[in-house]
Amino acid sequence: MLSLFFIDKVERYRSYEDGVPVRGPYAEIFEQEYRSLAKHPAYQSLHHVVDATHAASDAHDGYFSIDRTGGWVDTTQGGQGADAERGYNLIMKEKERLLSFDTPLRFIFSHSALREGWDNPNIFQICTLRDVRGEVARRQTIGRGLRLAVNQQGERVRDEQVNILTVIANEPYEAFARGLQTEIEEDAGIKFGVVEPTSFVGVMWDPSALEPSFLGVEGSQHVWDFLVAAAQISEDGAVLANLRAELEAGQIELPAEFGLAADQIAQVLRRTLQRVSVGNADEARPVPLRDEVFLSDDFAALWQRVNTKTVYRLDFDNDQLIADCTRQLRHAPAVQPRRMRWAKATIELAPSGVLATSQNKRATVVIDDPDRGLPDLLTEVQDRTQLTRRSIAKILIDSHRLDDFKRDPERFIALAAEVINRAKRLAVVEGIRYQRRQLDERFAQDLLRTNELRGYERDLVLDAKRSVYADVLVDSQVERRFAKELEADESVNAFVKLPRWFRVPTPLGPYNPDWAIVSQDEAGERLYFVVETKGTLLLSDIRNSEAAKIHCGLAHFRSLSSDGEPISYRVATELDNVLTTTESAAH
Repeated sequence: MLSLFFIDKVERYRSYEDGVPVRGPYAEIFEQEYRSLAKHPAYQSLHHVVDATHAASDAHDGYFSIDRTGGWVDTTQGGQGADAERGYNLIMKEKERLLSFDTPLRFIFSHSALREGWDNPNIFQICTLRDVRGEVARRQTIGRGLRLAVNQQGERVRDEQVNILTVIANEPYEAFARGLQTEIEEDAGIKFGVVEPTSFVGVMWDPSALEPSFLGVEGSQHVWDFLVAAAQISEDGAVLANLRAELEAGQIELPAEFGLAADQIAQVLRRTLQRVSVGNADEARPVPLRDEVFLSDDFAALWQRVNTKTVYRLDFDNDQLIADCTRQLRHAPAVQPRRMRWAKATIELAPSGVLATSQNKRATVVIDDPDRGLPDLLTEVQDRTQLTRRSIAKILIDSHRLDDFKRDPERFIALAAEVINRAKRLAVVEGIRYQRRQLDERFAQDLLRTNELRGYERDLVLDAKRSVYADVLVDSQVERRFAKELEADESVNAFVKLPRWFRVPTPLGPYNPDWAIVSQDEAGERLYFVVETKGTLLLSDIRNSEAAKIHCGLAHFRSLSSDGEPISYRVATELDNVLTTTESAAH
């Protein structure tokens, strides 16, 4: 785990006096604080990895452009000249070593040498001790920490709870978030919160159909035109107030022909409304336990049923996977040639400001560049899917889609990789089997007390009397409504929003279920549930990786359920789905 400090002046970290390096005030402050924090009880567990008391000088270093005399100077903004080149070369030589636990270096100070030509996926903290609102863009700065992390085996870690970047910024976090979003929009040519005519191209007409059929360009345009005509989005694609209200209520009015695709269309619209997620860590507060629930017999019985750890094994048919990939790629949306859209307007400088008037002249031009070199298709798809080249070649050839590769290589590569990975996920979960670990390993109930839960006020359902935690930390409006239903239902004896460390192993990465609940029926019998809350009950409408993990969760908890300690697993949008649905119907 690495941390980056972007500083304003190099001499504040290191300078040279007669060729001898001298620590600057930043280096002195760092080592002083490092030794002080090393004595804190929270960090004692790290002492078996590094001598935290005496290794302060080894834990940090600075990378800048080194000049001919051995001194250290600021790099130029454009990275020009021999000084910058030597600085970049030094960084590149060290980057592999920085991934290893064998090196004690954990904190890197830089001025701007890390802006280009350097890539380390294990950056988890970035501290800006310089102005990022001017010449150094926020997006470029935090981009160093937005790579997927790599473990010691060189494998990408796709756990969302691991891949979290913490930024210590020198401006209010609201301004940082707004500025970051603006820069992404300007640099990437996208607009957050705007629905494009092509936004629904990948939506399936019928998610349950054996042969998938997609809306495509024409169907997506039809949906977009309807939303504009219904005053749900503006002609510029901005989401209007009435559509926001419908999405929050979980209902959206669409023509009957899109009935089976309505949930997917709603998901696209919800994602469109999501802003860049930046929270102020200073506003997060501890969430205490509610001891009367935590120590109750009901919760003890519930925890006993859900806390067993398992291992899984897979039965995998490679030939069937190749056949599935081929079929799905053959029926995937067509890849359209690259296009450029232009429009003409008149610009007038008036006393009231700059006025732009459309001349109603616009056109779409197909970009055809026959001399453009094509990327290595097999290598690109293999890097994204980890299938063998032989398998990929068979899928691509038998799908009869190679002409699409010529039209738009990048888009076809992305499409092929997405189709293959989706089929892989489905193939994996269909053949998964769970069993208890031999040593009967469990999540101890005391972990709920020792692992502090922290959350933002805006994400909490406050004063939950039936919850193990005094407040319920939720991630969505669906979870918020569900928590309130749990609180209001007299048949619910106790529940817990399962913390993020409660994980079920799956081939797709760890799975964290949402809820564990104990209720009581009319006859007084206790019923025990693990619940995953979603905006829809149709797994075909849920993102493929999430749906696959739900299948794994079902297999895991089925392996734990027994006559003596039964536990049922549910996917629910509301509490009634849990309390009134039979197990077979729920799955």
